[in-house]
Amino acid sequence: MNKKEVEQMIDHEIENSMTKLKYLEFVQNIVSRMNQNSFVIKSLTITLVTAYITLKRSDITIEYTVFGALLILIMWGLDSYYLYTERRYRNLFNDIASKRNDTSFSLEVSMEPRLYVKTLFSGTLIIVYMSIIVAFSILKML
Repeated sequence: MNKKEVEQMIDHEIENSMTKLKYLEFVQNIVSRMNQNSFVIKSLTITLVTAYITLKRSDITIEYTVFGALLILIMWGLDSYYLYTERRYRNLFNDIASKRNDTSFSLEVSMEPRLYVKTLFSGTLIIVYMSIIVAFSILKML
């Protein structure tokens, strides 16, 4: 190999590295967005439950109670979806990082129903949403 071929090979490796870095940045931005969405859902849930709790006791009917419980469950499912999607893109990020020349820029991730169920019942979500449900139930009775 002569000097020119070595320089071309080095330039090609640098270009591949820069392209791969850009690809990883795309995936990391998706992970960050999903994380932010999850945080917003938790904040919105707490805000809506707090607003519900501030209603006068005489204004609370069984329909309001069912609606409040349903709202918490829907938010739990939506939060789980964002965390599930975040985990799938983190897995994609790790796959890209471990491969030498993967610059396909594919953002497709596989559907993994077991991972969604695992995320739905993960320790952190159980603690957060069960706390909200318990607080909702206790304060409704007062």
